[in-house]
Amino acid sequence: MLNSPEKIYAEYKQGVAFKSSIGSNAIATRFRQLRALVYFGGKPYPNPFEQFKMPQEVYADPTFLTPEERERVAACDTLTTAKQVQRDIFIFQCYTGCRISDMYKLTPRNIKDGWLIYSPQKTQHNTGIVVEVPLSPAALSIIERYKGVDLKNRLLPFISDIKYNVAIRSILKAAGIDRPV
Repeated sequence: MLNSPEKIYAEYKQGVAFKSSIGSNAIATRFRQLRALVYFGGKPYPNPFEQFKMPQEVYADPTFLTPEERERVAACDTLTTAKQVQRDIFIFQCYTGCRISDMYKLTPRNIKDGWLIYSPQKTQHNTGIVVEVPLSPAALSIIERYKGVDLKNRLLPFISDIKYNVAIRSILKAAGIDRPV
């Protein structure tokens, strides 16, 4: 007999947390994907998810770098070459306010006359909003520095989002910033 979704979720969460630094939001997302996979094959009877309350993602209030902290990160020169690239991507993100999920999709075509123009992934299906962000000289400099570097023709050369988050924590620590950001 199959285990209940509650038991599967608890065991999965415990196993993943033990093996990696994946957070509870990522676990909740993966469990929703599991439910979708089960339903994709046809809604089972009895429905194992019927009594199960699907975990919700929980987001803390965002915290930001001060302009002084941002400049300290940008000037941090004790980084490896690979981390310097990720630092530059993070600084670009600070200047534009663009979500990392949207940054992955940006290409040089999103830059027009010194403006970053894109449709945010999380809102484009619901609202059709197009965001236009004026680019500072520092942001334009970062774009120029990595022009043509990415093999997938993205605006900037990305690593995976999990590795990016780990790199950012390390970069902030190297810049002397030890608070959550």
